Amino acid sequence: MLYGLNWIEDKVTCQINLYIPKDHFVYTCHDLHTIPHGDENMQSKPKADSVLKASGVAVVNISTSSSVEQLNAYYPESELTSGIASYVGDVNRLQQQLFHHLFERYQAGMSNGSRDSNAARVDFGISLQQPTSRFYSDSRSGLVLRLPFCNLKPFMLMNDVLKTDLSNLLLYFHQQVNRQKGHQRKCNDDKRSELVHDLFQKNGWIFPFVGFEYINLSLRSNEDTLNKHFDSLNDRRRGYNHAAVYSFLYSHCNRTYRAVIVMTFRNIMGCFLDKLRQLPPTVKKETAPKTKLTPWRKATARKLATPKKKACSRIKPSRIQPKRNVKRHTVVFAA
Repeated sequence: MLYGLNWIEDKVTCQINLYIPKDHFVYTCHDLHTIPHGDENMQSKPKADSVLKASGVAVVNISTSSSVEQLNAYYPESELTSGIASYVGDVNRLQQQLFHHLFERYQAGMSNGSRDSNAARVDFGISLQQPTSRFYSDSRSGLVLRLPFCNLKPFMLMNDVLKTDLSNLLLYFHQQVNRQKGHQRKCNDDKRSELVHDLFQKNGWIFPFVGFEYINLSLRSNEDTLNKHFDSLNDRRRGYNHAAVYSFLYSHCNRTYRAVIVMTFRNIMGCFLDKLRQLPPTVKKETAPKTKLTPWRKATARKLATPKKKACSRIKPSRIQPKRNVKRHTVVFAA
């Protein structure tokens, strides 16, 4: 059972219990960097809810397509979730391929310490600045800035079928979520999109631009626990402070696993754009205003601009006589 918490001054004001169906579903949320969220064990869930209700905390259960504060849930019957097949094609193939790719890591015990009791995690996209990051040269000021690090190696390790299906899924949510028209326009920074697309392409991305800057894939069983945490590295700027989450359940060897794909944006990319826009503008050189030239000045200017011809001999070619074999006589004068 996944639930979200909003707290103000370290006091829980609302708990949201999000029902997970047997089929796939989607939810979107704003400002995950301020909302603690995570999984609870099924055994302790009713007890935790009763304790919160007794203390005056509102407990909200979502089991159908609905919205609660900044969280929107879209179950299989919704238009957003059912439309995934129009981009991916075979949704079952995507789920099967992704599960087996993550399950290899899960068996190897790829846990993340304080956040997961046991889980497989794969993430790719924009990350923190590293020594191997690329540089951005600003033509206005001549300054060189270090770009955020882009890591696509985990994505490149997937097979071609999974890479194609996953990129189509990301493109679908980019079209449906990032380009929604409403009171808050999303992803409206063309310079940011250009930089992110360039970083992805230079690291081997050959698919259409998917908009999202960071993608996290995870796999857990029904016996594992995801502790409450903040997505503190998410961007908090308007238009980039939202996340889309695609989730599905998968049964294997009498155990149920939950796969999650989180698509979001990074605060470090927003900070880089802020730094770039704070650079001083270019100082334009002042030039003298152009004046109209008189015909005489135009002729003089053309004459000065025309290169001078090389000086040649004044003797006409017809007067040049060919050399003849003439015998020369030496005359000696006697004293």
